[in-house]
Amino acid sequence: MVRRIVVLLVIIALFLATGYLQDKSGAIAEKVRGLFTKAPAGGGPSKTTTPPKAPEGALYEPSRWTKADTETMVTVYYRDADAMYLVPVSRSVPKTLAIVKTALLELFKGPAKDSGLYPSTPNMETVRLNLKTDGYLAMDLPEQSVAASTGMGSAGSAVAMDAIIGTLAEIDAVKQVQFLTDGKVTPTIFHGVAADRPFAVAPHRSENGEAILYMALYAGKRAYLVPERVNLGLGPTPAVPDAMRAALEALKKEVKRGDFQLYPTVPTDIQFKSVSVKDRVATIDVNSKLLTVNANDKAKQCMMLDAIIFTATAFPQVGSVQITVDGKVVDQAIGHVNIGKPLTRPKWINPEPRPIGGQ
Repeated sequence: MVRRIVVLLVIIALFLATGYLQDKSGAIAEKVRGLFTKAPAGGGPSKTTTPPKAPEGALYEPSRWTKADTETMVTVYYRDADAMYLVPVSRSVPKTLAIVKTALLELFKGPAKDSGLYPSTPNMETVRLNLKTDGYLAMDLPEQSVAASTGMGSAGSAVAMDAIIGTLAEIDAVKQVQFLTDGKVTPTIFHGVAADRPFAVAPHRSENGEAILYMALYAGKRAYLVPERVNLGLGPTPAVPDAMRAALEALKKEVKRGDFQLYPTVPTDIQFKSVSVKDRVATIDVNSKLLTVNANDKAKQCMMLDAIIFTATAFPQVGSVQITVDGKVVDQAIGHVNIGKPLTRPKWINPEPRPIGGQ
């Protein structure tokens, strides 16, 4: 009898211990999860693991080829909520000849409040620039703005550096940039980014078997085109028409980085029947669905056409795009432009909406 009682007590003790361990393990798991979901230093949203659904009716601002005589347009790069993608945004400012400094100050100022985007760099109001005729830019930043004390981690520092380089790459006069702090070359900038040598500055280009796709990102109530580099799987030296056709087909599918994604910009019922390049003009022949797809949604039509033109002209061999329908030139407006003539690459992408009554 005593032995049975002892055995029973042991069993009860084991059950109690198991429950205790489960409670403790649950608490430990919660603490661990808290470490990985804590908001990044300096504020901002916490990292999510489920990509947002593409919303209906998101505002897409079509690209622009022209601007008013009284304004200067600059293109700067802000980040999405998860700091996974950099989004080019073209902003109108009063007319100025100091384009490089203006672009950087607008970058440091951050995005518009209703944009759904987030600052990609610290706010560095003081910056000294020296641009030489050969495209060499010396960029002198205050030491307190680039020190580790800004709270930026290594990932945030990489985002900041890419945003600065991307913004400068939109300015033809800049070919390389050397970062300085208080007038001296610094071995590192921000949080451990090597900066002892000049950085090459060049726009996005599709080459060496890789392509720059212009995909959709949704932030807040806005829709944006975002350049994303992908490997086409055609080897390092594919023929340009083959690579371009593969890139255009890829616009129909989502592009993922882990749990995060960019959305398609071209409907699946659009067929790219052929692509040819001659005298820097890319002729892209599509089926007749192009003329009717998203007929009741001009924003989607604009985004589709912009994505096609930006993706095609990312190939350095292409200066303009002629779209044909079933082998014929068609004099018809799709979205915001007429496809009856060759279209050059728009100068300004994702422009901020103009105020009511603006140009």
